[in-house]
Amino acid sequence: MPLVVPSPAVPSPDAAPAAATPGVPSAPTRVPLAVLAAALGIYALAYMLWVALHHEGAGDVGTITTISDFASIPMAAAAAGLAWWAGHDQRAAPRRRSAWRWIAFGCVSWLVADTMWFYLEVVRHLSPFPSPADAFYLAFYVLVFVGLLQLPARREAGAERVALGLDLATVAVVTFMFVWYLVALPTIHGSGGIDAAAALTLAYPLMDVILLLGIARVLLRRRSGSDNRAALWFLVGATSVFALADIVYARLDLAGTYSSGTLPDGLWVVALLLVALAALAQLGLAPPAVPFAGKERTYTSVSKLPYAAMVLGLGLVLYITSTEATAQLAILVLCAVSLAVLVVVRQLTVLHDNDRLAGELHRLATTDPLTQLANRRHFFDVAQQMLDRAGREPSAAVMIDLDRFKDINDGYGHEAGDRVLREVARRCGEVVRPTDLLARYGGDELVAVFVGARPDEVAQVAARLREHVAATPVDTPAGPVHVTLSIGVGAAPRGAPLDELLRAADLALYRAKAGGRDTVAGKLVGADLPTP
Repeated sequence: MPLVVPSPAVPSPDAAPAAATPGVPSAPTRVPLAVLAAALGIYALAYMLWVALHHEGAGDVGTITTISDFASIPMAAAAAGLAWWAGHDQRAAPRRRSAWRWIAFGCVSWLVADTMWFYLEVVRHLSPFPSPADAFYLAFYVLVFVGLLQLPARREAGAERVALGLDLATVAVVTFMFVWYLVALPTIHGSGGIDAAAALTLAYPLMDVILLLGIARVLLRRRSGSDNRAALWFLVGATSVFALADIVYARLDLAGTYSSGTLPDGLWVVALLLVALAALAQLGLAPPAVPFAGKERTYTSVSKLPYAAMVLGLGLVLYITSTEATAQLAILVLCAVSLAVLVVVRQLTVLHDNDRLAGELHRLATTDPLTQLANRRHFFDVAQQMLDRAGREPSAAVMIDLDRFKDINDGYGHEAGDRVLREVARRCGEVVRPTDLLARYGGDELVAVFVGARPDEVAQVAARLREHVAATPVDTPAGPVHVTLSIGVGAAPRGAPLDELLRAADLALYRAKAGGRDTVAGKLVGADLPTP
C-alpha cells in the first residue's frame, strides 16, 4: 500500500525548519534544565548536611557565619534568574508570564536582602537585625503574593466567589491561630510588650500568613487549562517551607538560641530551591497534564483544603486545652470540638455525593457513550487547549475513517456495527500516546490530535493504527468482520490553528479514500507531504 507520508531522510522542500522563538526553551534544552535542577538540589542538600553536622567539626564562629550568610545568595540568584526566564517564556499565557515576573521581582528582593545581610555581618561586623535588609526580605513576601494572584484561573460565578471567600477565611483564621500561639504570644510575653525588634520578629510569620493565603487562593480556585501542576506544587512546597523557617527562626530568636548556620538558614535555602524548581517545571522540565474525557474533571469539585485547615485548628485547640485549661473547661471544649467534627463529617458526606454526581454529569457531557472516547464538543475544547500550550511546537491532526462502514451495518446489522466501532476505538487507544487526544468525530470517523511530534512521527503512528486495526478481524454476534481504515494526517512542523490542521487532515483523508482506501495519506499545512 502506498504511504504518502514524510520520510526522516527526505524533508519537505516546502517546509521551513522549526525556528527557535526567542526566550522559549526548545526540546534540546530540557536536558540542561534537568542537569541544572540536579545541581541546585545537590547544592541545597550539601548545605543542609553542613547545617546538621558543622557543629561537630572544627570551625570558628566567623567561618560558620561566612558560610551560612553566603550560602543562600547563589540559590536566590538562581531562583530569580529562572523565574525571570519563566516570565518571558512565550509559550505561556500573558497572565502566567506576568505572575512569574512578579515572583522574579520577589526573588531579586530576597537576593538584595541576602547580599546586604552578608555585607553587614561578615564585612562590616555589624548586627544585621534589625537593618535595611529586613525591608527587602519583607518585600519578597508582598511581591510573590502579587505574583500568585496573577496566576490565571477560570472565572468564578457569584456563588463560587462567595464559597472561595469563605474557604480562604477558614484557612486565614487557622493560619493566624498557629502564628498567634507559636510566635505572637511568646513574643509579647518574652519581651514584656512589643518593641521594634519584637515587632520585626513578629512581622515575618505574619507575612507568611499573607503568602499562604496567596497559595491557598491558587489551590482553591477553578483550574485553568494551562496549569502546570509540577510548578504549582513546587510553589506550594516553597511557601510552606518559608513559613516553617520563619516560625522556627522566631522561636529560636525569642529563646536567644538562634545563631548562623542553624535550621532556619537551611530551610530558607530549601525554600528558594523549591522556587527555582517551580520555575524549571514551568519552563518545560515537567510538561503540564493534558485534560481528557474521563481522566480529568473540568467542573468545580469540592476542595478539601479548608477542612484540612479546620482539623489542624481543632487539633491546636485540643492541645492547648489539654495543657493549659482546667478539667471543667477541657470537657466543654472537647464537646464543642466533637460537635464541629460531626457537622463537618456530615457535610463532607453530602459534598462527596454531590461531587460524584457532578463527575457523572461531566462524563456524560464530554464522553461518547458508544466508544467511551471524548465526544466532538469536548474534543474541540481540549484540542484547542493543547495547541495553545504547544505554541510553535510541531502538531498534527489525524482523521480516521472506517472503510465501507455502511456495508458492515447493512450486511451484519447495527449491533455488529456498534461492536466494530467500539473495538476500533479501543485498538486506536492502544496505539496513541497518553498525551495525545483521541475522540469520536462523528459517525464512523475518529480524530486524534498530537502535539510535540514531528510530521514523520505522526505518520508512523498513523501507519501503526492502520496495521493494528487490520491485523485481526473483529468478533461480532454475526461473525468476524475484517476492518480497514483510511487515515489522513494534517501536520504542521511549527504549529498551526486547529481548523487548519483539521482541514489538511480532511483533504489527506479524501486522497486516501480516493486512492483505494486502507491507506494513509498526509498533508502539511500549506503543502503536500512528500512521498518517501
